[in-house]
Amino acid sequence: MVEFFRTCPDSRVNRHVARFVVWGKQADYLISEQPWNYAFGLHSPLDRFLGLDGMILLLGSDHDTVTFLHYVEHVAEIPDKRIRRFHVPVQEDGSRVWRDLEEFDTSGDGVHANWPDRFFAKIVDAYLTATGNQGGRVGNAMFYILRARGLLDFASPLMEAVAKNPRAVDYLCKRDPHP
Repeated sequence: MVEFFRTCPDSRVNRHVARFVVWGKQADYLISEQPWNYAFGLHSPLDRFLGLDGMILLLGSDHDTVTFLHYVEHVAEIPDKRIRRFHVPVQEDGSRVWRDLEEFDTSGDGVHANWPDRFFAKIVDAYLTATGNQGGRVGNAMFYILRARGLLDFASPLMEAVAKNPRAVDYLCKRDPHP
């Protein structure tokens, strides 16, 4: 689906190794300058997406793959975040050069040692339940539309609690997103 979207007319792709594909009247703004390090956090396309009150479409996707939750990991007050360092090839002035890159761990290991298996899916499923979002169908695929701000407000305190106490995830489905 992403590759299909990338090849659609007027789609824009940023030049950063943390790739984003965007389309629409805010495309240039969304993929404007992106920090080299910590590219999913402040001043990133995800940060600007949130500022535009963006909506997340899940279309037949695994709920553990919601990229926006990496933004939440970046901005949440989580101690002892795991950091990864990479040496990556990039094009600069027509030549391939190698640059060092630093990022919070966005791999399956997660940004914190207390993250349980499939933590993002647990967060998304709990959010859908708590907000009464039953989604819909497109063909055989389920779809859900989420407000980025709502997901941030729900996930951030949860991530902070699980970082302090891994058992906090047990209360995931009991949380009210609108206290």
